[in-house]
Amino acid sequence: MDNIKFSRIKAQKKSETAYQILFEKIISKAFFPGQRLDLAFIEAQLGISRMPLRLALHRLEHEKLVEIIPQSGTFVTNPSSKDIAESFDIRIILECYAIELAVKRITDQDIEKLQGSTGEMEKLISAENWDSIYLSYLSADARFHKEIALISGNRRLLKVLERENTHVQGSRIFFDYHKNDLVETVDEHNRIISALSNRDASKAKAEMHAHLDRVKKYLVKLLAGNE
Repeated sequence: MDNIKFSRIKAQKKSETAYQILFEKIISKAFFPGQRLDLAFIEAQLGISRMPLRLALHRLEHEKLVEIIPQSGTFVTNPSSKDIAESFDIRIILECYAIELAVKRITDQDIEKLQGSTGEMEKLISAENWDSIYLSYLSADARFHKEIALISGNRRLLKVLERENTHVQGSRIFFDYHKNDLVETVDEHNRIISALSNRDASKAKAEMHAHLDRVKKYLVKLLAGNE
């Protein structure tokens, strides 16, 4: 880990800052799946004590980005195809419910926000170097789904969905991706937006289900090939 550099923390909320830094390191592939984290090294680099670091790690563990194994250490999550399939099964149930609620509350301004997130994704995939845009693409994708959960008005639902989506997005960065998948996701988002614009709850739910089920099968196939 000697080649990985951290910025020392000066903020008051050290555990929150440590969480943000480690989160960024994980999703930017500074660590590899299954890697054991050298906590003493991280403490020294960040200039913090063990307690705020542990709080940050427990939060990452809750989001399934690290695994804390007693007597063994803390490891970057190495998700299995079963893990991803289960996360998507939860997301399908909850996001289909969220979109049913959202249809009843959605405004034209909300539609514009969803179009903005999807439009950003569409622009990003036109770049020649996909590696340079992939994290931004995932961020815009996560924002699209979060916006629908926000529109639903159910805060507890939003919290659960954010956790499951973080797990899935964190896992996606470790594996290959193809432009066809990125393009198809944009097309599916646009179909969801169209159904929401028409306030068609059954169509919006069907489009969301089809979208998440396709991505689930795509990722499970990728992961199964690496197991």
